[in-house]
Amino acid sequence: MLLYDLTSNILRSGSGRFRKATSAASGTARDHRPDCVQIVIALVVTPEGLPLAYEVLPGNTADKTTLRHFSSI
Repeated sequence: MLLYDLTSNILRSGSGRFRKATSAASGTARDHRPDCVQIVIALVVTPEGLPLAYEVLPGNTADKTTLRHFSSI
């Protein structure tokens, strides 16, 4: 069994720089901050909590489409 979790992180300070340097993009923020860009972080761990894989995705990635990035695990 593997555990899978998603979180998003908004980037407030210097968002213009983050947008150019990362996958930051406007998206539906979980904390309702449409004025900030964000990234989505996906994490796969064992039941003991040991990380197996992670992916940093653009902030406008829909939650339901994120699992396909881990098809090889």
